[in-house]
Amino acid sequence: PKPAMGADLFAVEVVDVNGVSCELKVTSVHPDAGRPPETLLFAFTLVVDPCISYEHCSDPAVSGSPLAQEVSVNDYLDSAFMAKNARGFVAGVEVTERSDGADPPASGGHAAWEAYWRHGDRPCALLRITATHEAWLAHLRPGMRWGTSAFEDGDAIEWPADMPIRVPGDMQAVVSDDPLDGMRVPAADDDRLAFAISSLHAPPLPEDCVIPTQGPNHYAAPINVIDRAVAGGVEPATVGELRALVGQPILFDPSGGLERGPGVGCLLAVSPNGDQMTVFSETTGSYGTFRLHTSSILRLGRAFHVNKHAASAK
Repeated sequence: PKPAMGADLFAVEVVDVNGVSCELKVTSVHPDAGRPPETLLFAFTLVVDPCISYEHCSDPAVSGSPLAQEVSVNDYLDSAFMAKNARGFVAGVEVTERSDGADPPASGGHAAWEAYWRHGDRPCALLRITATHEAWLAHLRPGMRWGTSAFEDGDAIEWPADMPIRVPGDMQAVVSDDPLDGMRVPAADDDRLAFAISSLHAPPLPEDCVIPTQGPNHYAAPINVIDRAVAGGVEPATVGELRALVGQPILFDPSGGLERGPGVGCLLAVSPNGDQMTVFSETTGSYGTFRLHTSSILRLGRAFHVNKHAASAK
C-alpha cells in the first residue's frame, strides 16, 4: 500500500504485542476504504505507520526504535521500497476476526452518513502480524491509536532466496566519500527549484547545487557546524560556515519546537545574522521549502550518503 493523499481510510489500534507478534484492530473510517486488507504489504505499512505519524513520531520510544532507524518517511512514501522490503521485516499476517459491519444509512442525509463513518458499526478486522524479529515491533504498545491513509495496492514481492531475513545490526553503514552519491544536481531551468527560489525571493544559488534524493536516515553529516549558537545569537564564524553550505545538501537534527525529527534538504539561504535558514526538500511525490531556526538545531552539516552492506561482507 501507499498513502492516499487525503483523509484517513482506516483507524488502527494496538490490541496486543507479544514478542514477534502483535494484534491490530483495523476499522474502515471512509467510504473509499473497503474492508481492511490482509496482505503482508498492508501489514508492513501499518507497523511502520507510528514511526512517521504525527501522533507518535515525536515519542523517543518510537522515533528511536529499530524500525524507525530502518524506514524513513521517504521510504514509506516509496511504494517500490515498501514492496521490496516488506518480507524482510514481516513474516506473516492473518485475520483472526472480521466484521463487515452494518450497511451505511440509506436515509438521514449527510449527518447520518457522517455519523456512521465516525462512530457506526463499520467494517473492521483483527490482524495478527508476525515480524521477522521482535525488535521490529518494539515501538508498539497496547492502546496506541492512529489513523492511516494506506490502502491495498498489490502485495510484497518475493524475498531473495540468497538474502537473510532482516535483523537489527545485520547491515553495516558506510558513509560514502562521493559527494554526489544519493544526490541529484538539477538543471539550470529545474522547475521545482526555480519555483522555490522565486516564491521566497531568494538570491540565485551557486551553479551545480546538490539535492538529496532520499530520507534523512540515508545520510550522515560527519562535520557539525552548529556548535557556537548561543542565546545571544550566532557567532560570525558559524554564520560563515553556514553560508558556505548554501547550495549544498545538509542533514540537521532539531532540538525540539516546530521541527520534528532529523531532516535533510538543500540549503537555499541563510539570514544576515545566521538565525534562520531556508531549506528545499524533496520527497516522493512532493517538494517544498521551509525555514529552520538556528537556535533550535542541535547538529547540522554537509550531508553524505550512507550505503548499507551486510555486516559480514568484507
